[in-house]
Amino acid sequence: MESAVRQLGGLTVGRLLQRRGVSRSKTPGGASRMDRPLSQRTLFSTGKVEELVSQINASEAEVLLVHNALTDGQKRALSELTECTVLSFTDDFAAF
Repeated sequence: MESAVRQLGGLTVGRLLQRRGVSRSKTPGGASRMDRPLSQRTLFSTGKVEELVSQINASEAEVLLVHNALTDGQKRALSELTECTVLSFTDDFAAF
């Protein structure tokens, strides 16, 4: 993804990874919740959305590029929460 962004003249200012089934919590159980769906509204957990917003604000990023396919509703929700354009890597973001 970063290579594709560079080829289009963009600059990657951050990267976040949402790990499922792996937890730093002192109470076990992350792996037992693997069958639960990701957030239907944003695809991400609440904490991960907070991290995204923080990183976007700190870097003044204008576009959030997500590797996973997103529904139009997820793009809208993330755009509202992050106040930036949201694209999925499966979109034709070269046209953006």
